[in-house]
Amino acid sequence: MRFRGRLITRVEVGKKIMDDFITALSENSTVEKKPLLEGNTMSAVIAPKKTK
Repeated sequence: MRFRGRLITRVEVGKKIMDDFITALSENSTVEKKPLLEGNTMSAVIAPKKTK
């Protein structure tokens, strides 16, 4: 997720959106890296769950 211009002042809104997205995918995926803000970009690493 990229924050442009004045949006960088609303990082908490972006974090909530990212957390909601991860929660929606939690049934089929696992989070390898939690959301992290680097400069003006927030990213997370999500991988599919392994099947037996």
